[in-house]
Amino acid sequence: MGDFLPLDAARIALVDKDLGTVDEGKLADLIVVRGDPLTDLRAAADVRLVVKNGRVYTQDEILAPARTRRKWAGTRIENRGPGASMGAPGPA
Repeated sequence: MGDFLPLDAARIALVDKDLGTVDEGKLADLIVVRGDPLTDLRAAADVRLVVKNGRVYTQDEILAPARTRRKWAGTRIENRGPGASMGAPGPA
C-alpha cells in the first residue's frame, strides 16, 4: 500500500478545492521549523513561525502566553480564600 497524502484525504472528504495542498486561496495551518524533523526529531521543537487561519505568528508571539504565566505566578485561584478578588491573594 502506498503513501496516503493529505490531498488524498481531502479528495475523499470532497474538500480538495479548499484543503489538501499548500496553494494560494486554500486553507492551511503551518508550522515552520528550523531544520528537517524527518532526519532530526529535535528540529520539530525548534518552531520559528506558525501560520494559523492566514495569520503569521512570530516566535515571540508564540511564547508570549508562557511569559505571561510567569508574570502571574503566585496568583493562582487555588491560592485564594473564598470571595477573594483576582487582584489580591486570599488568606495564607
